[in-house]
Parts: sequence; structure tokens; C-alpha cells
Amino acid sequence: VRVTSPCATLYDWKSGDRSAYLNYNLTENGVYEICAHSNAATRFPLIFSYNEAQLIEGVSAYTNLEKTGSNLKTYVVRLNERLYQTLYSIKYSTLALTRDEKQQKYNTQYVERYTLPFILLNIIIAVVQIFVIR
Repeated sequence: VRVTSPCATLYDWKSGDRSAYLNYNLTENGVYEICAHSNAATRFPLIFSYNEAQLIEGVSAYTNLEKTGSNLKTYVVRLNERLYQTLYSIKYSTLALTRDEKQQKYNTQYVERYTLPFILLNIIIAVVQIFVIR
């Protein structure tokens, strides 16, 4: 038998002939994994015990309405801030994208305007060089 805690800490395997006894003080919140291995059919009773005062204190922390209300207000304010940050970042990226597209169009026009004269000038120079050399 072995127990794994929520933070992935592996406890040692406990083994025995016909019985194995484990006693852990589980202090983390989350899902624990209990692994058992046997070559024969095995009965696996789990006995849970708890400290009632700590249980009541833990449950009351979740049900405290005043604290929950202030936490909810904080979460809504944070959500609102994130929403505005997202909207403004999308707006800014859209503006940057439009600016980039305009610059690309201008560059394309520049290349189109000056490529044809450059090619024609090179052809004329090549023809003149041929006549001058001969």
C-alpha cells in the first residue's frame, strides 16, 4: 500500500503478511491517491478520522458571507481590469496591424514603381555597352 499526496510526494510502500497498517496526518487540501497491490483478493478498509474543531473552522472559512462578499467584489474588479486590458491590447494590436499593412502597400508600390525603370535602364546600358565595345 502506498499513498501519494496532492503535491506528488510519494510515501513509502508498506507491506506485510496478511495485513499492512498505515497512519498518516494529511494536512494538504486536494486529491490523495492510494495504491494497493496484492497477488490475491484483498479487502481494503479505509478508516478516516478527523478533528471536529478543525473541520468546523475550515468549513466556516468557506461559508463566511462577509468575507466571501468582499472576495467576490475583488474578483469582479480584477475581472473588469483584465477585460479592459484585453480590449485595449486588441485595439492596439489592430492599429499596429493596420499600420503595418499600409507600410507594406507603400513598399509594394515603391518596388513596382522603380523596378520597371531599373530593368529598362539596365537593358539600355547593356545595348549601349555592346555597341561601344564593337
